[in-house]
Amino acid sequence: MFVWTWVLLVLCVAGVVLALFSIVRLVPLALRLKRRVDALSESPLAASLTGLEMQSRRLTALQGEIAPLGARANAAVTTAKSAVEDLKIPRATAALQDAGAQISGLFEDLR
Repeated sequence: MFVWTWVLLVLCVAGVVLALFSIVRLVPLALRLKRRVDALSESPLAASLTGLEMQSRRLTALQGEIAPLGARANAAVTTAKSAVEDLKIPRATAALQDAGAQISGLFEDLR
């Protein structure tokens, strides 16, 4: 039984050494991957994607503001139409044309 204990201990140590050897081999690969990811985050593509994300947020915020603007625009058009009717612009235009014709007539009479 004493021999099997040593065999088991040697196998456990061999497993730990193999695991450490794999980890040691992965450290440079992980560092290289980190450098590449950092370089990618500073690339023009990443800057463009960040800009697109900001524009998307801005457009989403503007989308919420558009509905009230439509209602305000409709109210403004209605107000403008009622103001035109209240001012009676065609009657005012006709009155100004009549006054202009009378002034022209007076001017001709004075000549």
